[in-house]
Amino acid sequence: MINKHGQALTIFVILIPVILIMLGMIIELSIISYNKVHLNSLTKSIIASCIENPRKDDIINLYSKNGINDDMQIDLSSGIDISFTHKVDSFLGKIIAKDSYDLKISVKGKVANGKIVYTKGENNE
Repeated sequence: MINKHGQALTIFVILIPVILIMLGMIIELSIISYNKVHLNSLTKSIIASCIENPRKDDIINLYSKNGINDDMQIDLSSGIDISFTHKVDSFLGKIIAKDSYDLKISVKGKVANGKIVYTKGENNE
């Protein structure tokens, strides 16, 4: 009889790094998606709170209170148009040689028929 007990161990040793990398990528994509949704939601909330009396300083202060200090493009000509790029640290940075990801946020908000209407800006994917 041939001893086949070592085959399962060999396959396990070969597959465990692949499984761990796949798990890490799922975590990485989850972190990126969470931050994108959070920043879009934060931007919509800030637009809603400033839509009646829009001032750039108020908008920047609200972002600062939430820990966002990125360089923003704010256009108040027709409603409120906010665009910025936010860096999110990478979970697997050392392994995949990518320290951070750039999230492009661009949301436009204006009042139409008594309601705030949000649209994605040009840079939003």
